[in-house]
Amino acid sequence: MPGPEPAKQPLFHVLEALYLARAVYVVAELGVADHLRTHGPTTAAALAEALGAHPVSLHRVLRALAGFAVFAEDPEGRFHLTPAAVPLESEAPWSIRHWARMAGAPPMMVGVGQALEAVRTGEVAFELAHGESVYDLFARDAVLDDAFVRGMSAFTEQQAAVLVPFLQLGEEEAVCDVAGGRGALVEAMLRAHPRLQATLFDRASGAEAGRARLDAAGVGARAETVAGSFFEAVPPGRDAYTLKHVLRDWDDGDAVRILRTIRAAVPAHGRLLLVDATLDPRNDTDRLVKLMDLEQMWVLGGGLRTRAELERLLVEAGWTLVDLRPTPIVDAVVLEARPA
Repeated sequence: MPGPEPAKQPLFHVLEALYLARAVYVVAELGVADHLRTHGPTTAAALAEALGAHPVSLHRVLRALAGFAVFAEDPEGRFHLTPAAVPLESEAPWSIRHWARMAGAPPMMVGVGQALEAVRTGEVAFELAHGESVYDLFARDAVLDDAFVRGMSAFTEQQAAVLVPFLQLGEEEAVCDVAGGRGALVEAMLRAHPRLQATLFDRASGAEAGRARLDAAGVGARAETVAGSFFEAVPPGRDAYTLKHVLRDWDDGDAVRILRTIRAAVPAHGRLLLVDATLDPRNDTDRLVKLMDLEQMWVLGGGLRTRAELERLLVEAGWTLVDLRPTPIVDAVVLEARPA
């Protein structure tokens, strides 16, 4: 018996969604939502002139997005922001603009294009395409690196206030946020706990940006910033170490190396607060998390792990899992571990 025509097949819609994702990348890179926020509704032709685009081509992109309620076109041909388009603004709550710019950039798409060969060989798709890791590329491409850092920071800025209560920090503890980026989580911890002392540990560019952020927020007196590599050493002797959405970027061997570096720094009474997803392996759950797992596998060679897999890594690195606290964030639970 013949199946439904392609336009009525759910998988055909999934395939066509590739072009929806590319359209989102295009308007994110051009800054369409920021322009509409600043200047108000306008035509595709005026947008194209202001943003350096081809007017007919941009109109077709905006028209397609409007069909999914990302922007709206009025009878005069002017495009408006919609609730679905607001996250494409740079400064919007839960902004995804910079993440869209990074995820949709040509080098990323070329990398994911090697997905089939990666599945055949077990190699990292991005590295098959480029002959280097994505972090090596970021080190050479300042624009792409900036989009990545801004995208990650936007997520953390919104997640931090939600996460802090689940960390269950002591009021007078000293905490080190490992790979803390531009300091959004450290700022949230210091705001929530007036007697807390914090260390932001990241590569030099992150530590420098974090210093400026924490000083501007008025919490810099209780914070220090330290630059370095979590494969080599982290600041020793803190009461707690936070590690948010980091292990997913690395394969098991490197993940254990990171956990061992922190284990070498923690005092006997100290603890690790690991923030990451615990992937539910059942087929009818965690659909978004499992797509994020594919992203990690093909771009970075890492992945999102089940609770059992995370606990195995912790044990191998010298930790004992003592608590697991779910949070309202879809890809974040807090796993508290103590030195074994």
